[in-house]
Amino acid sequence: MYLNEEMNCQDTALILAVLLLATSQRMAESCRGPGPRFSTRHPHKTQVALVYRQHIPNMSEKTIGASGPAEGKIRRSDTKFKDLVVTLDQNVVFRNEEGTGADRMMTKRCQDRLKTLALMVVNRWPKVKLRVIEAWDEDGNHGRDSLHYEGRAVDLTTDDRDEEKYGMLARMAVNAGFDWVFYESKHHIHASVIADDEVSMGSGCFPKDSTVTTHDGEVLKMDELKVGDKVLTYDRDTGARKLSDVILMMHENADTVANFVKITARTENGHQSIQRQVTLTKNHLIYKHESTLPDRWHPRAVFAEDIQLGDYVYLNSYEITNSTDFAAAKVTAVHSVEGKGVFAPLTAEGSIIVDGVAASSYAVYHNEYISHALFYPLRLLWRWGFRWSDQPTTTKSISGVHWYPGSIFHIANAMLPRGSLNP
Repeated sequence: MYLNEEMNCQDTALILAVLLLATSQRMAESCRGPGPRFSTRHPHKTQVALVYRQHIPNMSEKTIGASGPAEGKIRRSDTKFKDLVVTLDQNVVFRNEEGTGADRMMTKRCQDRLKTLALMVVNRWPKVKLRVIEAWDEDGNHGRDSLHYEGRAVDLTTDDRDEEKYGMLARMAVNAGFDWVFYESKHHIHASVIADDEVSMGSGCFPKDSTVTTHDGEVLKMDELKVGDKVLTYDRDTGARKLSDVILMMHENADTVANFVKITARTENGHQSIQRQVTLTKNHLIYKHESTLPDRWHPRAVFAEDIQLGDYVYLNSYEITNSTDFAAAKVTAVHSVEGKGVFAPLTAEGSIIVDGVAASSYAVYHNEYISHALFYPLRLLWRWGFRWSDQPTTTKSISGVHWYPGSIFHIANAMLPRGSLNP
């Protein structure tokens, strides 16, 4: 399934290259020396201070799994400059030695982590505030490819400049959600974050209140779903309802607030009319009906943001009609909404029924066939009995994105023509 005439030789070459690079990238990370195989992040927050020159996670800052690769300097004249935010938090003191306000400027994710850390500092040390001595750098004062040039890094102290606090400050920065923390100097710590577009990459997801149906008919919310659960989905080729294992949570973060597209669709079958609403991020793939015959299964995977009024999507109708597995339903409303939680379950089938609507497991890249092929190694490992949930250490970044789709995104982003991905 999935590997058909829609894939050409160039597509095949891309798949092989990305799989090879993603696998070698992770193998390199796992061979860095002592420590857990996949990541040093632990689900339980610890209060053990970092020691001088220690960094968490135990890998290079620009490695996928830490803060990720540099994406290039941001200058005031660049279009990306408007994405930087100005931090005015009263719990943070800024050195601002340049007098330009540059030390208050950073990415939104960096600002969010900084605000969290500032509250932790005040709670732990009353009357002491977090101090930023360097954030966005527009003057070239750091090394080549420094994340300071992108507003993704900050150098920190406490405003009392008590160096005995800095080891614990570094630990608190880890717990505050910075993606890489380095007790770099006896006079400050360094902390950085993944790029905001990587966070949005993981947002090819459903909110935590979205529901799926398991093998025994139980309805579960996304934040209740576990790897190994069998959920209702469709055979992508035939449209037949079937059960498929959840083999991976590609993104799993119950606290993230994201923008979603809510799609309402209704069948036009008189007394058997059915209405469903599904909520998903704009870059998640959903199946659009491509035939003039309503009872024919003929889907095309499109981004949720491309669904328009009058389009047709597929609803799970079996429990009502007791005769057909699906019903082509006309889209009657499309709204932008804000929701909490981002969850992206990957099934072995590559598709899933969410809130009674047929959707793909995939996002970001428009070609579902290529996406499915790129995840073949995970399906193969699953058939061999490997379970990510059995591993003693987490395989996700602090944002909740699993390393495998994160690696594929970065590699594909570098190899594909600009505009191919929809982060």
